[in-house]
Amino acid sequence: MKGKFCALFLALALSASPLGVFADGPTRAGTPEELAAAAADPDCSVIELTADITLSAPLSFERPVTLQSAEAGSFAILADPAFPDDQNLVTFTAGGVLRDLTLNASARAKYAVHAYNCALEVSGCRLEGGRYRGLLVNGANASASVADTAFANNTWAAIEVGSGSAGTPAYGCLALGSGITWDNALVQADISGADPWAGRYVVTDQNYTFPA
Repeated sequence: MKGKFCALFLALALSASPLGVFADGPTRAGTPEELAAAAADPDCSVIELTADITLSAPLSFERPVTLQSAEAGSFAILADPAFPDDQNLVTFTAGGVLRDLTLNASARAKYAVHAYNCALEVSGCRLEGGRYRGLLVNGANASASVADTAFANNTWAAIEVGSGSAGTPAYGCLALGSGITWDNALVQADISGADPWAGRYVVTDQNYTFPA
């Protein structure tokens, strides 16, 4: 009998405990303020957009974050007409995942997405309107894998892979999967110094060959 009471007490205690104690769900954002708060929250690892959001200032993630549309939707992050034209729309500095979103630099932000000194996975997205390009991958040990993503209306190219100074190890790696579309140059490289490029650019999409 005592064992039954203990089991019943434990069951009641578990049912009364907040769900967040046992599982962290995604943080939902539908306004610029909610998105900025989620970006600043060190305990938030998954952010789901519930509406289109227009930014007037750059957004940066300094920890690994998954940024995606909620409930299989297709929402957008856009640059406001007053967005500073010397900044990038969204920057990842510690790695993450970008999934099922449109990021529109609106011909204001230099790049729609910046992967700096980290690994970023991009899938099911549309990166457009960059004053320079849609995606920038640069910094020591920076890498990006891209699949099922459309690049459109970016001024110079879809993607830029940059190096920095010669001698920096393993920067600017890029893996291209299937389902990528673009409307001008796919990739442009910005390499400083005499550091060798071989082995740092990986193509899995047979429709494109990186120039010698």
